[in-house]
Amino acid sequence: MSQNFTFKPKRPTAPFLLSAILVLCLGAWNSGFAKKPNVSKSSASQPAAYELTEADKLFIELRDAARRNDVPKTQQLSAQLNSYPDTDYVRYFRIKPQMFDKGNEARADSSVDEEVGAFLKTYEGTAIGDRMRNDWLLVLGKRKDWSQFDREYPKFVLDDDTNVKCYALQSRLMKQEDAKLVGQDALKVMIDPRHFGSACQELVPALVQANGLTSAQARALGRAAAEMNFETAGRRIGGDDPIASIVRSARADPSKTYRDF
Repeated sequence: MSQNFTFKPKRPTAPFLLSAILVLCLGAWNSGFAKKPNVSKSSASQPAAYELTEADKLFIELRDAARRNDVPKTQQLSAQLNSYPDTDYVRYFRIKPQMFDKGNEARADSSVDEEVGAFLKTYEGTAIGDRMRNDWLLVLGKRKDWSQFDREYPKFVLDDDTNVKCYALQSRLMKQEDAKLVGQDALKVMIDPRHFGSACQELVPALVQANGLTSAQARALGRAAAEMNFETAGRRIGGDDPIASIVRSARADPSKTYRDF
């Protein structure tokens, strides 16, 4: 038996009506009062730009003169910075140019041994002390003063200088260590031709002579330098390269050289 049903919508319950009213009221409140106007920060609240003092400008000038290894200029400027707070850097920038020539090669005839020793003692364990030790090791290597070099090298914390590493390998070779082992370490050290300085240029021929490296290995190192346009360093390391002209051509026009090869 069928029954007729009449659909009657349900009436909202009291709690539902109360909730709806609250939501509507909250929306109205938010639209009218919740948004706060953007308040721009006053320029007065911004930190003022730091202005260099005259002493700061002298210090920057001292740093730049030290980079050029301009000894007279660094002596003059450092004398005017006796009361500057960064005394360690003032001292470093005064001493360092006396250890290198204008081409930034270490000077074996440098006469700042006592000053360097005092500096290293005072600033032991600091970044600037480690940088001074780096410079000093290059001077000691240039002098072939292996006994003092070997005392200082283990204290070089950063150990990031390829030329210092090449001097350390020279020292090992001079102490009659196994030349082949020294040669293997040389190949690990000499990765980037941009850092094949005089120490590395001396090391490779010495290793070839001691049978620590083959002539072919030396030529490969020299060729790597020549490929980056360090031809003089390349010749000193690997001797005359039979394909030097091809390397030079490849540097100028790689596509043409490849086609003609």
